Order: sequence, then C-alpha cells, then structure tokens
Amino acid sequence: MDILPGDQFILCSDGLHGYLRSGDVEKILNENEPADVPGSFIDIANERGGKDNISVVFLQVAKDDEGAADELRQRMDFMRKAPLFRYLSYRELVTLMNLTYVRTARESEVIIEENVIGDEMFLLVQGEVRVSKGGQEIARLPQGSNFGEMALIDNAPRSATITSVGPARLLVIGRKQFYEFIRKDPPSGIKLLWSFLQILTSRLRSTDEQLLKAREELVIQEVEPDWILSDDEQKI
Repeated sequence: MDILPGDQFILCSDGLHGYLRSGDVEKILNENEPADVPGSFIDIANERGGKDNISVVFLQVAKDDEGAADELRQRMDFMRKAPLFRYLSYRELVTLMNLTYVRTARESEVIIEENVIGDEMFLLVQGEVRVSKGGQEIARLPQGSNFGEMALIDNAPRSATITSVGPARLLVIGRKQFYEFIRKDPPSGIKLLWSFLQILTSRLRSTDEQLLKAREELVIQEVEPDWILSDDEQKI
C-alpha cells in the first residue's frame, strides 16, 4: 500500500496486542514522543500481565509533503464513503486507488454524455455537477458524490448527461482497471458485486415507488368526459 507523509505504523508480537484495549494506541501516540512509544507499549503490556515476550517497533514517516498527503487522504475518504466500496478494507481501498487517476474539469465541461457508451466511474473530489436528461436539468450532485458506476459492469449508453457547474476534480476508475482488481483479488470482487446488487435493488425499489406514485396521481386527476350527463341532467 502507499505510505504517506505523517503515517504511523506499529509492528508488534502477540505479547503486546493481546493486552491492548480500545483507545490505547491513540492515547500512547498522543502522549509520547516517537522514541518513547515502544517503551510505553511494553509498560502497558507488563502492567496487564506480561506473560509473553513483548516486541515492539514504531515507525513514523517524515512529513515532507503534507499537501500531497492531504489530497491522497481526501481521495481515500471519498472512496471509503462511496456505496460501491463500503465493504472494502483499508488495504483493498489503497490497492484500488492505485488503479485510479485524477481528472480536472473546466466550468460547464461535459463529463458524461447521454446516449454515449462509457467505461468509467467518477467520484467528485471537488466541485459540483449538473445532471440533465433530454436537455432538462434533473439534479445537482455535490462534492463527495459518485456517478457512472454501472459503466463498470455493462456496455450500455449513458442514461444522462453530467456537466461540471464550476471547476471540478474527479477520481476516475476505468472498467479495465476495475476488472484487473477483481481478477487479482477475488474476495474483494465478491464484496464489490454484493455492493452492486444492493445498489441495483435500491434503484429498482425507488423506481417501483415512483411508478406507483405516478399511477396514483393519474387516478386522482381522472375526470369524467364532458359528454357524460349526471343523474340530475338525465332526469331533465
């Protein structure tokens, strides 16, 4: 996986991690200088029993490029929040992120065009996009949104046009790279396919609800034709 400026790693034997409790790691890292971290972990293990050998190595990556590190972490956060990737572990997310690239879009630039076949999924890292169908705007998506994921598994034309409202930055995942990830890591592929199934099920339910609502509205709006006489009019 990528190692970023500011990252911290703890390597230890079971003589330590068997004694650790929730919050211990954050507390020790926050309260100690790097050189004192191993000793503090050893002390806490000894205090709680210390029945095994205790080996600890602490690594801290130099903070030489915080700007690049922040952007990578931001990209990772967006991937983690995307419904398609919700079940992937940190390691799996990092592996997948290494197969992506960043695209910059100008104001009013078309990112996805309706009825045109595409093979990429997009995560909106910065900016806002407009969704339109048949030339009519139907929605706007804010920073952090994802779209176009169905292009990763089928070759159908896009169902809508996506245009950047202002300057935007997008994380792009191509179908070829997506298949490569699944082929090399089948357990991760199962997680992704399960997510796809949940997304499709949710969309089908939403479509059914919209159709039912539209049908009910049509029934309510139905009126009798003008040429049908009421009972009173028939008597006259």
